[in-house]
Amino acid sequence: MITRLGNLFGDFSRKVARMLRSPKSEFKPQSLLFDAKRYTPFEAMRWARAHGYRVVTPEIRPGGKYLRIRQIDPGRIIPGTWATVTFGKGIKATFGRLRRSACVSRAA
Repeated sequence: MITRLGNLFGDFSRKVARMLRSPKSEFKPQSLLFDAKRYTPFEAMRWARAHGYRVVTPEIRPGGKYLRIRQIDPGRIIPGTWATVTFGKGIKATFGRLRRSACVSRAA
């Protein structure tokens, strides 16, 4: 399946393909990035919706090169586990490994 996805997206990163291969993978897409010169916010949201991603209004930073559609808060990603994958011309995604939620039991 990963090989087919790699062929479908062209530049699919080997690093991310290895991460996603595991059924227990904790790597999740953090943001979708769209080239601001190539895509309008409407086109970016339409692409995200068509490909099964969460759709919110894209963030555009002043002078930024990308429209960003955030999937999860970056604070939920373990530092140093980031990878960027190119999905096609002008579309990228950042992936990272999710932090495990700390379960703390308190004695009464």
